[in-house]
Amino acid sequence: MDGWIKLHRKLFDKPIWNCSTIEQKVILITILVMANHEEKEWEWNGEKYVCRPGQFITSLEKIAKTAGKDISIKNVRTAIMRFENYKFLTNESTNKNRLITICNWERYQEKNYDTGKQTGRQPASNRQLTRMIKNIRMIKNIRMIKNVRMII
Repeated sequence: MDGWIKLHRKLFDKPIWNCSTIEQKVILITILVMANHEEKEWEWNGEKYVCRPGQFITSLEKIAKTAGKDISIKNVRTAIMRFENYKFLTNESTNKNRLITICNWERYQEKNYDTGKQTGRQPASNRQLTRMIKNIRMIKNIRMIKNVRMII
């Protein structure tokens, strides 16, 4: 996996963030990062498959493993059900895997989408790097809070 995602500050005002446990927040960010950012096409057992941007094929085990050592399959299952209730994603499960589709992916991840005016203070690459660093710090803070909570 490479690249980055946009993580909007408005997320902090949404019930999906405010009413979620620390584990669910980690799973939410993990799901966002796991989603395809462009269309992917492949063939398996003679059948053609396509995943659109904002979709990915996975399993509960894969999400739990990607999210980190303290995230259980039960945490993932519960989080996915909550995220479906909030209309954040859809989850189509089979006996082999599941297709996760993030609702409104293109609205927030589109390359041309911009919620504010450009100030001209930083070149685009610096703004992107600054956002990425802030996102990484937020993820580290979530993990740190989670670890402190485990100690208490």
